[in-house]
Amino acid sequence: MKKVLSLYFLLSLLIFVHLYADGKLSIDVNPKASFSQKSINLYKDLIFGSDASEKYVENQIKLSKLFAKAYIKKYSINKRDRDILKLQLLRVLSLMYVSKLKQLHKPSEEVLKSYYLDHIDSFNPITKVSMQILTEKSLKKADEIYLKIKNDHKLFLDFIKKEDNDPVNRYKTHFKNVSLMTFVPIVRKWIREHKKGDISKPIKVGSYFLICKLLDKQKPNKSYKTLKNNIKKRLLSMHMMHIVRDEYKRLSKESEK
Repeated sequence: MKKVLSLYFLLSLLIFVHLYADGKLSIDVNPKASFSQKSINLYKDLIFGSDASEKYVENQIKLSKLFAKAYIKKYSINKRDRDILKLQLLRVLSLMYVSKLKQLHKPSEEVLKSYYLDHIDSFNPITKVSMQILTEKSLKKADEIYLKIKNDHKLFLDFIKKEDNDPVNRYKTHFKNVSLMTFVPIVRKWIREHKKGDISKPIKVGSYFLICKLLDKQKPNKSYKTLKNNIKKRLLSMHMMHIVRDEYKRLSKESEK
C-alpha cells in the first residue's frame, strides 16, 4: 500500500484516533518523543516507500505530530469536520484491507514462472541510452554540419564542445545511461534502428533540428529475476478488481445475516 496514505489522510487519522477513540486506541502526538526503528520502518513501508531515507521519514513523522498537536490545541471539531474525519478513516482502513487482500492473493513462485515463460515477449524492460546531441534552428545549417561530421567523429566532438559553451543553447547535449523514454518518439525510433557510434541526419523536433550520436545502447535484461516484480504487479493488477468485487459480495452477504 506504498504511498497510498497521503499526509492529509494520515493527519486526519491521527486527530480522529486521538479525539474519538473508544479507549482501545491511542496516539502519541508529542513531537519530542523519540522514534523507534519499528515506527520508522512502518512509516517507510506503508506510506513513503522503500526509496525514502530514514531521515526523511523521521522528519515526516515529526511534521505529522506537530501538525496534529497544533490542530488539537487551536481548533475545535464541528460536526462537518467530524464527518470528514470519519470518512477519511473509513477510506484509510478500506485501503489497508485491500492491501491485506493483496498479500493473501500473492501469486506463487510456480504461477510467476509459468506466466514469465508464456509472456516473456510482452515485457519491454526500459533500454538505457547514452547520447550526444547537437541542436540547430536552421535545417540548412544542420545539414551543413551533418555533412561535415558524419564521417569525422572528432569533428563532432568539436561541435559538441562549442555548443556546451554556448549560453543560449536550450538543449542538454550529453545524456548518460538514461531511459529510452527520455526522448521524443521520433528520436526513440532512430535509437532503436541504429547502433553504437552512429550519427543521425538532422531530426526535426519542434522548431529545432537535432543531430544525434549514439554512444551506447544497453540491451534490456529479460531474465526472470529482473522481471519478477513486474510480473507480480501485472498479475495482481489483473486479478485485484475481481478479488475486491468477490470480497465485497461476500462481506455484503455476511452483513445481511
